[in-house]
Amino acid sequence: MLGDGATQSPKKGETGTMKVAMRRRWIGPGLLLAATSIGGSHLLLAPEVGARFGYSLLWLVWVAHLLKYAAFDAGPRYAAATGESLLEGYARVPGPRHWALWLGLVDMLVESVGVLAAVIALTASFLVGATGTGSVRSWGLAVGLVSVALVWSGGYRRLTRVTAVLMAALVGGTLVAFAAALPDPGALAAGCVPGVIPRAGWVLAASVLGWMPTGVGVSVWHSLWLQRTLESAAEEVDGAGPGARPGAEWVRWARRDMLRGYGLSLLLGVVFGSLGAVVLRPEGVVLAERVDVALALASLYAHAHSWLGPLFLVVAFAAMFSTCHAAMDGFPRTLVATLDLLRGKSRCRRPEQRKLYRIYLVAATFGGLGVLGAVPDPMRLVQVLGAVTLVVTPVYAALNHYCVCRLPGVGRPGVGWRV
Repeated sequence: MLGDGATQSPKKGETGTMKVAMRRRWIGPGLLLAATSIGGSHLLLAPEVGARFGYSLLWLVWVAHLLKYAAFDAGPRYAAATGESLLEGYARVPGPRHWALWLGLVDMLVESVGVLAAVIALTASFLVGATGTGSVRSWGLAVGLVSVALVWSGGYRRLTRVTAVLMAALVGGTLVAFAAALPDPGALAAGCVPGVIPRAGWVLAASVLGWMPTGVGVSVWHSLWLQRTLESAAEEVDGAGPGARPGAEWVRWARRDMLRGYGLSLLLGVVFGSLGAVVLRPEGVVLAERVDVALALASLYAHAHSWLGPLFLVVAFAAMFSTCHAAMDGFPRTLVATLDLLRGKSRCRRPEQRKLYRIYLVAATFGGLGVLGAVPDPMRLVQVLGAVTLVVTPVYAALNHYCVCRLPGVGRPGVGWRV
């Protein structure tokens, strides 16, 4: 099941040094997972659930996280136990040769344009709200070009720590707004109990289940990011080259790192849904019917303190801008790794330096800008994309289950995880 590099054992005394190397990375790829997750699903779909249905459908938030937890947990389990990404596991799935890789490749080529259109549109909407000038199309073009330039030049890596600060600011502002607009505890508790989805909420529910916290295909990105992080840590240890596997210690670290980002996503999903029920619903605000979506969202914060509204627009823009970077890196990185596997080539450790990476980065971005030009409505893009993503979610979940349940000892899940 495992590649040659994954079967290496650490030398005596090496494991302790590796532990130190990993502790230096308290914030790892889980931050990128959180940055990718906390976007359209939280800023648009969760408040829309609260605005349209009050607390009655808040249970969709935790159910979506629960149903997808094992699928996302598979990324760190597999990468930390084997030194490989989930793509290598997909290549070993029984059936027609590499069918899982081809299926994922087709899905990525189709979905990437829609995802980039949605995240760029939402990022641009916050700029429109903050500046009061321009349009989603014009600001979207600026966001797309700047993001491509930064990812192309390697600016993405330099923004990792900045992303942590921006996410902290978004979380802090959201919790302040929540504290000023506390929900009724009984109503909130009742809303967290699964119930019947009204006919008018089927599309919205499908969108939430598909894109909350994000599409399961992002678990592949997470495994690629983690693979690179583990290689960097191994390189800090004398005699430990890429692929060295310190066993359970890395698996525990990787899973804790993922859980931090995942738990943050769950918390903010519930909070945004509650704010929609407390602030937007009494005013009759439905985000799907608003052109100025960003300003409607800012009212959630202004309800707590007037100065929080403008601050939210700035911080939310920054958070979404980091999401654009994560998506723009994730798609071409996955493309390069998948095509290398299909061609039987060894994995490229610096895919961002490959011509193919940069060609697809530009092509997917301009494809997304083309969709944005035709449909400059962030809410509609996010809802449609979320519903479509739900269709492929079980496929990725099944593939991840297959890969992880065949790990030899370290990282192999128990019965509860499989259920």
